Amino acid sequence: MSKMAVLMLGDRRFERWRMQPVWWALGAVAIAVAAFVVMVGPTKIGQWILQGRQALVADENKSSEAMDEKQIVHAVEGAKSIKQAMKSPDSFKLESMTIMPSGAVCYVYLAKNEFGGVVKAAAVFFKDEIATLETQGFDLRWKDECQGKKGKDVTGFGELMVY
Repeated sequence: MSKMAVLMLGDRRFERWRMQPVWWALGAVAIAVAAFVVMVGPTKIGQWILQGRQALVADENKSSEAMDEKQIVHAVEGAKSIKQAMKSPDSFKLESMTIMPSGAVCYVYLAKNEFGGVVKAAAVFFKDEIATLETQGFDLRWKDECQGKKGKDVTGFGELMVY
C-alpha cells in the first residue's frame, strides 16, 4: 500500500463517517431512487404524480358538492318556512334564492298582501334565523348579507322543492 492510502485510511474524519451507518443507508436509498427513476422513467413518475393530484382534486370536489347539497337543502327549508309563515301561502312565488359565501341565503319572492295585491318581498336566512321586511333590523341584515354581493343562485332548486 502506498503511504497516501494508509494516511487516508487512518484519517479520523473517515473513521467517524464509516462509523455512522445512517449515511450508508441514506446513500443506498439515494442510489435506489436514482435506479428506480432510470428504470421506470421520469415520464411515468410524472404521470403517477398527476394521477395522485387529480384524485385529490376529485375528492375535494366531492366534498364541495356534498357541502353544496347541504346548503341547498338548508336554503329550501328556509323558503318553505317563509311560505308557511305567510297569510296566503298559495300566493308565494319565488323569484330568486341565492346562497352567499357567508352561508346566508337571500330570497326575493312575490306574495299577496292583506289587500289582495301582489307585492315583491325579500328575506334573509342566516344562522337559522329568517329576517323579512316586517322583521326589525331586516334592512341592516339585507345590506350586510345580500345587497350588491354575489352568491350561488339556486332558484331552480327552490322552485322544484317548495311548490
